Amino acid sequence: MLRSRPITRQDFQWADLIIGMDSQNIYYLKQMADSSTENKIHLCFDIVPEKAGQDIPDPWYDHKFGRTYRQLSLALPKWLDYIKANQH
Repeated sequence: MLRSRPITRQDFQWADLIIGMDSQNIYYLKQMADSSTENKIHLCFDIVPEKAGQDIPDPWYDHKFGRTYRQLSLALPKWLDYIKANQH
């Protein structure tokens, strides 16, 4: 069973990518990272050229889960392609 949990500093050591949905996530992730792992942090929409720099709003607050699903459906396949293309 998978469970959600807060990210830890140890996650920065084993993860190849750390993807945040909004600029506030990115800010806090960069506060946790050290200089050798900060380059692993990416805004989710930065993989979509026409959406780069845009946030994916948290549906917890506005209950627009369908919108979030559509946004993630646009970005996550591109991240998967990126991962496949950059396997070692």
